[in-house]
Amino acid sequence: MQNLSTDEPGKSEKDPSNHDLNPVYRAKKSGLTRNLLDKFGQGGTAAGNVAGTTFQTLANAVGSTGQIAGLVLAGKLNRGEVPNYGFAELAGLFAAWLESQKRGEVGRSTATVEGKAIYRVTLKESGFLSGDYLFIFAGTNSAALASYLKAQKAGSKDFSGVALVLQEWDLRRFSLEKDWSYFIWCGGVRLGKGGAAPDYLSAWLIDLTGRQFEKRDLIEDEPKRRAPARPDATFTGRGEVLEVISRSVLSTDLAGQGLPWLFSISSVGGAGKSYLLNLVQQTYSPRLLSARLDHLDYTEANSDLLNLLGLLAAKFRQAGCPTPAFDKLYRQITQSTGEAEKKRKKIDFARQVGQMVSGATARKIAVQLSKTFNKFWFVKHVPGIIGVGASIIEIGVDLFGQLTQEQQEEIDTLLGSQPVQDLTQTLISDIGKFVSQQQEKYYLWRRPLLVFDTYEQAGPVVDQWLRTVLLANPAFRILEPVVLVAGRFELLTYDSRWSDFQGSLRNFRLQPFNYNETAEYLYKLGVTDPRRVANLFELTGGLPLFLHLAANLNSEATIIKVLAERLLEEVDPEWRDGFLEMAVPDGFNLETVRKYTNPKAQAEPFFDVLRAASFAEYRGGMWHFLGPVRQIFLRYREMKGHP
Repeated sequence: MQNLSTDEPGKSEKDPSNHDLNPVYRAKKSGLTRNLLDKFGQGGTAAGNVAGTTFQTLANAVGSTGQIAGLVLAGKLNRGEVPNYGFAELAGLFAAWLESQKRGEVGRSTATVEGKAIYRVTLKESGFLSGDYLFIFAGTNSAALASYLKAQKAGSKDFSGVALVLQEWDLRRFSLEKDWSYFIWCGGVRLGKGGAAPDYLSAWLIDLTGRQFEKRDLIEDEPKRRAPARPDATFTGRGEVLEVISRSVLSTDLAGQGLPWLFSISSVGGAGKSYLLNLVQQTYSPRLLSARLDHLDYTEANSDLLNLLGLLAAKFRQAGCPTPAFDKLYRQITQSTGEAEKKRKKIDFARQVGQMVSGATARKIAVQLSKTFNKFWFVKHVPGIIGVGASIIEIGVDLFGQLTQEQQEEIDTLLGSQPVQDLTQTLISDIGKFVSQQQEKYYLWRRPLLVFDTYEQAGPVVDQWLRTVLLANPAFRILEPVVLVAGRFELLTYDSRWSDFQGSLRNFRLQPFNYNETAEYLYKLGVTDPRRVANLFELTGGLPLFLHLAANLNSEATIIKVLAERLLEEVDPEWRDGFLEMAVPDGFNLETVRKYTNPKAQAEPFFDVLRAASFAEYRGGMWHFLGPVRQIFLRYREMKGHP
């Protein structure tokens, strides 16, 4: 319901928009244009015919203040070189300007729309071809303001045009009303249709600021047609996290506002990391150029950084960003040639040698191979031959910091290689061209969003490449990207050198729902019985995934079965019985695993699988299943008849 109160048109000493009666306004009004010209000089490009030929005043405006059209209004506002007027004061300035032009009858009034003030200026032109125009000055656009304007237009069929001046744009709104035009004061941008009403505003703003507002579209048509998903009605307990990320995603000036652009989102499995990532991407999809990598992509890349770069480029292409330069270079580096096929036997021999040697000997062989094969093949294959590929498999499920000096040196060699550097730079260049085109044409340009899910499976090479090659690149940083990294551990756990990004990094640790959040979430799923809520909270420990799976199951035995089998889906069949057995001790290490493993030779690989499980955590010098997970496994084990 709109709360509207409108004063009668006209001037009043009590009306803050009546600046003819305001001595502060009179002081500002006198000589404003002259002062600007004196300060900045007469140089620059003429603004041109911005308001059409219908206004006698336009030629004067262009001839005088239009000479400094090269100045960017937003920058001038930020530096205080143009008074940062509020929308109420702007309304008074515009009304006074209209009256000075003697084009017809000017009216002023105020209104309140859902508790927020707006200022109305009307012009009824005199003469045979006259028109009536409505100008609205407000803080920002909103659904309530749009409804109010529709009602005003419907109630007065005589309006020939409607135009708005807004202090700023609501960045969550991705569409324009087709019947009127918008001017964003703090952005120096004009949006929407043309016509006499916006022409009046254009001529006035040139006279006021010496700058023609840039004409841009609001947002790219294709993302606009992909309407953002409605927020999930069951969303619970993560509002603060989503709000902080949203501010960065929606900002038009991340660096200027000092907002974080790198987010580390960590939790145990089932706490809702992937759900949160999905919500960000779906809700703000029209504003994003997003590429997302997860455990399936890491597996498909087969621990090969160049393959992963190819997958990343493919994600950006799917999002609508062409990558022609990257594609050409990638083909040159990775394509299989007849010459490479002829050398297959030598490659096989090199792999066999690489399995038998290490350290300085391996590097000597690598040098010889680099002379035998072209540099692209060498960088792609040799690091795997001499141990980097193996280290990814061995360590990718553990903390990335646990690398030997030799492995670290090999990774440094790979990341410093020309192909990795060139491919990364070329991909950044392709993205940069897309972003530049967006910024020139659209007010709400699409921000690059890079998402890494299940990051603990990415591997040390990917982690170091992301930290030292991509994110450290000034050409990438200038694109104002937002990067979301989600996994079991905070980024600083992987490598303390992530602290280099602390000024731009925010860490969020997602916890299971508390009892109140559990009750709220279950209520949204239709579970309202307090006893059932309490029982589900006890069974699931408040893990959102478990609550979602259990909410519509009636018997406790069914819940236990469904949850246990869902957990074991991420475990290879050969290890599943072992997982149930490892729920018996309250914590485990390698020695514990040996006691429960037969044959003993399986203990070490089984221990690695246990540690890699998303529902395992390290605390108190031992590895543990999450409390609810352990209880579910124990009860499922009993149901299967284990003593």
